[in-house]
Amino acid sequence: MNSHGLARLYDRLTPQERLPLLVAAGARGDVAERDRLLRSAPTVGFRIPDYYGWVEGLHMAAEQYLLTQLSTAGTYWQALMLLAEERGRPAGVQQRRQEARLGRIVKMLAYAFVAHADGWQQFCAELRIDPDAVLRDFPGYDLHRQTDQSARPSALTRQEATAMRRQQGSADAEVVTAEIVARRLHERLRQFSEWWS
Repeated sequence: MNSHGLARLYDRLTPQERLPLLVAAGARGDVAERDRLLRSAPTVGFRIPDYYGWVEGLHMAAEQYLLTQLSTAGTYWQALMLLAEERGRPAGVQQRRQEARLGRIVKMLAYAFVAHADGWQQFCAELRIDPDAVLRDFPGYDLHRQTDQSARPSALTRQEATAMRRQQGSADAEVVTAEIVARRLHERLRQFSEWWS
């Protein structure tokens, strides 16, 4: 039986059977197959409260924020470990250059982490929401707090981070700021809430 013959049976798939087929079609870029799977699914009706999109949007924004932060935290701690190893080696010109380079990387990663953390704080303050209350139950929350405590004292200022980026290549390079992060989080929340409206 060819795939078009199988497609006639798509309306009989259970949600559990449909899910891996949707993922596989998306992974191989088969838009037509994905659309057939989506269109053939039986629909269900349900009612949700008017705030549902906002709650789900906040949850999605929190997930996106925390995943970004945990990725940065992993790189930050790895760079910090490499810096500590470098400081333990016998001093020499090469070692001092490597140590200085790693020190700059750690400070730039600290800046990025703190800018995002401050953006999250700003986003939540604008919504009049406790930022920790939203994140507290997520895996990685404790690592997030520990990284914030470690990174904040060593983070570059915005001006220093911008200057470092410009030294590395682009004359007009800018760095992420708390305001940019807060704006992106608001956009994510708005898009998701509108989807449910």
